[in-house]
Amino acid sequence: MKNFIISYALTLNILVVANTSFANSPSSFNSAKKLMYQKIYYDNQKTFYCGCDYSNRKVDLNSCGYQVRKNKPRASRTEAEHIVPAYWLAQLTPLGRSCWLEGTKRKGTNGRKYCLKTNKTFKQAYNDLMNLVPSIGEVNGDRSNYQFGLVSGEIRSYGTCDIEINISGARNLRKVEPAPSVRGDIARIYFYMFKKYGLNLSMQTKKLMNAWHQLDPIDDWESVRLKRIEIIQGK
Repeated sequence: MKNFIISYALTLNILVVANTSFANSPSSFNSAKKLMYQKIYYDNQKTFYCGCDYSNRKVDLNSCGYQVRKNKPRASRTEAEHIVPAYWLAQLTPLGRSCWLEGTKRKGTNGRKYCLKTNKTFKQAYNDLMNLVPSIGEVNGDRSNYQFGLVSGEIRSYGTCDIEINISGARNLRKVEPAPSVRGDIARIYFYMFKKYGLNLSMQTKKLMNAWHQLDPIDDWESVRLKRIEIIQGK
C-alpha cells in the first residue's frame, strides 16, 4: 500500500511529503469555495455525484433526471462538499479528536468551529481544494459524515442519479455508495489526504479505495482538475 501511494503521488505530480508546507492552501473555507467554482470548475459545471448541469450554483435538475427526495431548496443549489467529511478529518488526524471533543464541551462553538480555530492541520485539511467538489446540496446534506462503501440493493432516492445513501439504521453503519464513474476520484482524494495529513485509515477502507482506484482510472477531466489545484496551492 505504501508503494502504491507513493507511485500514485508521483504519477499525478502532486507533492505529498512529510514536510509539505501548508502555506499555499486557501486561508478560509469561503476562499476555498470561491477558488473551486471560479478557478477549477468554471468550464466543467457539473455536480460531482449526479453530473447535473449548474450555473451560478443553481442546479438544472432536469439535465440529469434528478428527483428531489425531501429538501427542494438544497436540491436546487450546489454546495462545496468535503469528500473526507469534517468530522473524519478531526477523528482521523493527529490531535484532531481532542480539539473536536473540546469544542463540543464549550458554549457558543462546536467541534468543527473549535478545530478550525485551534488546529492548524485540521484547518488546512478542511480548506484543501483536493478535498472539495461541487455537490447537490440535498445529496451533501443526506451524505452527512457517513463513510463510503457498498450499500445492499439498488436504492434510488434521487431519480436517475446513481448514488445510494443508507440513511436508516444505526448511524455508525450507514454508508454511501457513489456511481462507478467517480469511485476512483474519491479513492485518489482519500489517498492524497491520507498521505498529506496523516489520516488513520482502516485496512478495510484502504482495500476499498485501492480497488476503486484500479477500477476507475484517472480521466482527462480529473487530470485537468489536479493541475489547476496544483497551480493554486503550489508544490
